[in-house]
Amino acid sequence: MLNKKLLKYILNVKHTIIDDVKMFDDDSIVFYVHPSKVQQCRCGICGRKSPYYDAGRGYRLWRTTDIGLHRAEICADSYRVKCPEHGVVTAYVPWARHESRHTHDFEHTVTWLAMNCSKLAVSRFMRISWNTVGPMISRVRNELDTNPENRFDNLEKIGIDETSYRKGHKYMTVVVNHDTGKVVWVAPGHELTTLVPDTRIILLFFYSYSLVSGTWNYSRNKKKKTKERKQSKTN
Repeated sequence: MLNKKLLKYILNVKHTIIDDVKMFDDDSIVFYVHPSKVQQCRCGICGRKSPYYDAGRGYRLWRTTDIGLHRAEICADSYRVKCPEHGVVTAYVPWARHESRHTHDFEHTVTWLAMNCSKLAVSRFMRISWNTVGPMISRVRNELDTNPENRFDNLEKIGIDETSYRKGHKYMTVVVNHDTGKVVWVAPGHELTTLVPDTRIILLFFYSYSLVSGTWNYSRNKKKKTKERKQSKTN
């Protein structure tokens, strides 16, 4: 069997002990693992040390990124603990998020692909159901963007533009921070009225901050009409 340290490097997992590796007739590879002693008996939600409650549903499989052409999964005991704050919950595992059947690496790969491909293309490439792509994106976003209000801190230069999705049939307005290059705010629609429900964007636009770039459908129409009027006067 391959060196276990090398296997951990391939799986990109930490605080994980590999017990065994098996290959099945369908060419899938299953890694039998368990968390290190420090990471055992922790609440799956808050990570707090909690007493063992019961065996739960027994062993569970987590899908991880494929190894070559082989489907790879991690198998481990999925027992439950009793957290003082959250009650009886499934114990924490260091290779996956709570209530997810996919590893961190797998969900990060799917999220990156979803930024550049359709859900159907991602589901076919990763060999998963298309309706699991959305929940994966939400879990990764919630972990990376724990406090959305921080996006408005030290905001000075903003850019407002529209972009299309669903093959150009729908539009959304995007506000970005030009200093950091990060998205600050997104909403469906591509008119000025799109910004009205969020008073923060209105204040940013009209009072406190400088607008570096901004294009809307209504502004282009206005410029077009102005140009037509000038031409008619010239003629």
